[in-house]
Amino acid sequence: YEGAEEALGLLERMLELRLTGERPIEHVGASKCSGCGFRTHCWPQAIERQEVGLLPGADRGLIDQLHAEGTGTIELLLERFDADSLAAFERPWGGRSKPVGGRAARILQSAEAHRRGEPILLQKLELPEAKTWVMFDLEGISPRLDHAEKIYIWGLQCFGESGGRFRPALAGFGPGGDREGWESFLAECESIFEEHGDIPFVHWATYERIKIDLYVSRYGDPNETAARVKANLLDLLPITRQSVAVPLSSYSLKDIETLTGYERQLDEYGGDWSMAKYIRATETSDEAEREAIMDQILAYNREDLEATWAVLEWLRGLST
Repeated sequence: YEGAEEALGLLERMLELRLTGERPIEHVGASKCSGCGFRTHCWPQAIERQEVGLLPGADRGLIDQLHAEGTGTIELLLERFDADSLAAFERPWGGRSKPVGGRAARILQSAEAHRRGEPILLQKLELPEAKTWVMFDLEGISPRLDHAEKIYIWGLQCFGESGGRFRPALAGFGPGGDREGWESFLAECESIFEEHGDIPFVHWATYERIKIDLYVSRYGDPNETAARVKANLLDLLPITRQSVAVPLSSYSLKDIETLTGYERQLDEYGGDWSMAKYIRATETSDEAEREAIMDQILAYNREDLEATWAVLEWLRGLST
């Protein structure tokens, strides 16, 4: 607490913002705005103006400095800069000034994708040859919450030539439920290997690899099934990021899937939504309610697997 004068000054500024009829001068940015309650107000306006804050890789210092120097739109950015001049461009960084550097070329490629309104293939996609693929996605409790870190759904489904059923491994709700989920996951993976051999386990970002390591350290890997899964993991995020510039503000699965034509059927979904639902399931003593909640979370996990497959198929189409 800094005293009454500072508190009243902050309150006055809050009231000004609440009562103004115009948008305050606060530039959008993909990471800064992702969880903001005012996103639905500011973001459509930024899209209409094609502001530089829409670009993945544009940090807050760069966004603010470009606006300050009159280069607040994607079109002006492309007119003013090439890769060398943007790389040398100085912007605030941790209390000092720092050039944009090696990210400049990629920021401009993203800007061009926005201007065209379509993805741009930057290099040949490095994808393994396979007829059948396993889509792999986890739902877990974050260690930052007041609950023990736990993966409660190990989602798996084969797609392609020998596609198959949705085969999630679920953690139990009792004291040994966490181990039950892990052992069920290993059993499902062993079954997949028996049916298809060493096929790619396709996931998005590093979460799945990190959590496999965590559970191996927690419960072990007696048959080395987890090691075999790790040897076959295929992370689509870095492949997509390195190979394709997209007319989007991030490379999240939820964003990239919109380029593929895939449409989710659920009205509510997301990692935070899933965790909140699961916490509710753990706290209720009503078995019917718990089952209904888990059905919702499973439906979300299954759609994540379908979306991952849609993105993989889209990427394979780009490379042909």
